[in-house]
Amino acid sequence: MRISPRQIEAFLALMECGTVTAAAERLYVSQPAVSRMLSRFQYEAGFKAFKRRGNKLEPTAAAQVFYFEVKRVYKGLDHLNIIAKELQENRRGYLNICVMPALSNSWITSQIKDFLTGRDNVFVSITPKPSHDIIDSVSKQILDLGITGLRSDTQGIDFHPLPPLVAVCILPAHHPLCEKNLITAQDLSGQDFVSLSNIDNSRTRIDQIFENQGIQRKIKLETAQASTICHMVASGIGVSIVTQYAAEEASYLGFQIRPLEPSISFPIYLVQSTRRKYSSLVDEFVEQILRKI
Repeated sequence: MRISPRQIEAFLALMECGTVTAAAERLYVSQPAVSRMLSRFQYEAGFKAFKRRGNKLEPTAAAQVFYFEVKRVYKGLDHLNIIAKELQENRRGYLNICVMPALSNSWITSQIKDFLTGRDNVFVSITPKPSHDIIDSVSKQILDLGITGLRSDTQGIDFHPLPPLVAVCILPAHHPLCEKNLITAQDLSGQDFVSLSNIDNSRTRIDQIFENQGIQRKIKLETAQASTICHMVASGIGVSIVTQYAAEEASYLGFQIRPLEPSISFPIYLVQSTRRKYSSLVDEFVEQILRKI
């Protein structure tokens, strides 16, 4: 024998309404039905829950203790119902994303900020990684999504093209080239240059521009982070080429930004596995990014 949910409802109704009549109205049943449920409740519970005082039923001390525990359980159920609704509406969940370093600051911030609006219970993890590592992690289903600057023929991977990144030239504030409105590859011949490291495939595209024209730069320093490059240029170490996103984000440092000739752009892709079932939360994030194309 055990207490049924309906018997507990009758117990709660009487505790909160005060009379059998009011409890019956709350439960949309007859008064005799409430009385039977209460009688059965006390039998199954094994303690006397109410004592009669005149025409009224008053809760016993045991009933008060049981009522407190029932309310605590019901509060937990209410919380679970809230969670269920948030899951249904994609307002609760976990999103694990890896992003190529060049997009790990302002670009991904703008995407995530829009997505998190109205989703207080969504947790997002963002990790910068080289494109090769991102593709490998998505293929192994270690993470939900990746944003890369590279595509491959890896099986079980979807590559969704996103708008490419445009490159700009950044110069120390008082560099002689600041007098020019447009910087050409030839202008950078012999210049001290702060470069992306070899782990970033954007480095290859930049190097090809200079190699194709036989232009020699003086590579003074290399780093994987565009934000670090911006700090180095601002300090006067050399000139560089970074994405417009990175340059505008760090423009407060005081360096100068100029367009490039020839134009350099970097393709980027949203990467996801075709072998796993994604939550509707992940699907909605993908849809949001692709809508902006």
